Amino acid sequence: MAYCLNPDCKQPQNPDSLKFCENCGMPLVLRGMYQAIAPIGQGGMGRTFRAINLDKFNQPCVIKQFLPQIQSSNISSQMLRKATELFNREAKQLYELGRHPQIPELFASFAEQDQLYLVQELIEGQTLAAELQANGAFSPMAIAQLLNDLLTVLQFIHDRGVIHRDIKPENIIRRDRDHLPVLVDFGAAKVAAAATTTATVIGSLDYTAPEQLRGKPIFASDLYSLGVTCIQLLTNVTTGELFCDRRDAWIWRQFLPQPLSEQQEATLGKVLDQLICRAVADRYKTAIAALVDLQANSNPKNGSANSPRPANNQISNVAAKQPSASARGKITPATPTAFKRQKRQNAQNKQSNQKPNTNNTNSAIAKYPSSRAPIKSVRPMRSLAQPQNSSQAQNLPTPNNLSNYVVNQPGQSLNHQLVPAYGQLQQLLEAGAWQEADSLTNAIILQLLDRAQLNQISKGDIHNFPCVDLLHLDRLWTGYSSDRFGFTVQLEIWQSLGGLIAYNAENYWQFADTYLKFAPKVGWQIQRPWFIPSLAEPQWRKYEDFIFSRQAPYGHLPSFGYGDGYRLLDSLFARLSFCN
Repeated sequence: MAYCLNPDCKQPQNPDSLKFCENCGMPLVLRGMYQAIAPIGQGGMGRTFRAINLDKFNQPCVIKQFLPQIQSSNISSQMLRKATELFNREAKQLYELGRHPQIPELFASFAEQDQLYLVQELIEGQTLAAELQANGAFSPMAIAQLLNDLLTVLQFIHDRGVIHRDIKPENIIRRDRDHLPVLVDFGAAKVAAAATTTATVIGSLDYTAPEQLRGKPIFASDLYSLGVTCIQLLTNVTTGELFCDRRDAWIWRQFLPQPLSEQQEATLGKVLDQLICRAVADRYKTAIAALVDLQANSNPKNGSANSPRPANNQISNVAAKQPSASARGKITPATPTAFKRQKRQNAQNKQSNQKPNTNNTNSAIAKYPSSRAPIKSVRPMRSLAQPQNSSQAQNLPTPNNLSNYVVNQPGQSLNHQLVPAYGQLQQLLEAGAWQEADSLTNAIILQLLDRAQLNQISKGDIHNFPCVDLLHLDRLWTGYSSDRFGFTVQLEIWQSLGGLIAYNAENYWQFADTYLKFAPKVGWQIQRPWFIPSLAEPQWRKYEDFIFSRQAPYGHLPSFGYGDGYRLLDSLFARLSFCN
């Protein structure tokens, strides 16, 4: 059955064999390939349809038709522009978020017959709202599992600077084939802006954080909405009843079908309370912080009535569920001529002892770091005592003794909140899961420095990096890679190229010059193939094209100094040297 997408059509059902609607004459196939077959739902922004892709053997998909309710005269043109902006924003967000397994993939976005359309992956399953209505309140184990699964998704989108702004049971679908929760409806999502920017208030009021209601959404706003979603699922009570206006507090515990056990209170209860704190200062700042607390002492078991999939207690969810795209600033190529011009100017400045243009150099590196040197895998000289083979790596700490482990820092121990994460990192490195270990390492660094994104880290933050944690991260990487990867390896390569570990405005051009040599040496930059090698222009290796194996060049991982992290590399090396 083909379904006509004309909103004014009185008889939209048509036989499959027709190309045009029998009733109104509108084409039944969009872009010559997408055919709607049945409506799924309708809201103020538009309609959604189950559809098939005729070019891909009738692959199921979803068509979203932008159809704001503008027929009535009380809808202003400003509201229409805002609705159009939101619809286009959803397409952009879905495209930029890539192919995360728990976010619908965007297939197409286009205009046809004076209508806007999105075509995206069809998620077969029930929303959590429908699941709640059908099965009743979720068990504590099911909620713990749900948090395990969704906090990783939030970490992923927040790493990319996106705030969802409309997390609620209706926007989470439990997929039939693997029972994983999928986060849908990114129409309200936006890129995080400066704190001074006031945004239009968007979202479902029952789940919206106080600061978002004031037009100031932040990453923690999504965590609040997820927490409110969880307490509603846990109690099967409306949010209006769960919140006490007189006390200005959530009173969800008194609506529980059964009280939480002592262990559940210490883990799940604590996490939920901190997720739904109305004061931002008291709420979790990052999803991984909540995940670490949740997994610190919990051990959800299989067999929940609401969550048939087995529990997964590993903190590697933070990394393993992420696709290959990195949580980094995109390096957009600029013209090579502009960069070479800046290089010549720097050389002249050096000869005449003039102060270089630091800002331009900084910008040039970010946009188009070039290099004349071919890629070579160099074996750096050892300068620090680290395990150099697999047998020595076996002497590294295990997850069971990490909490008391100290690296060259008498009287100090690892951040206790991250002990489970360090244990998982050790397991990932031991298994050779380099990509997951790299993602988890970046997440740990963000947690240690109390930042939500890499581009929020300052040089001052790096100067305050806890030595015991920095050295422990480095020892794990160098030990389990047999000295191929790690910050120490990168530092030795940096110094072998004549790099310093401290720069200022007077000699910053030297940092730029060394970085241009360092990037290709560790394989972050490659030469674009060209039939005239001398004319070949260098290009950044995309993160998804990183070499996550022992065949990678020395110093290829961790990737902290790549992308947005380039500006912090010298500070990291300075801190590492100080800590050693």
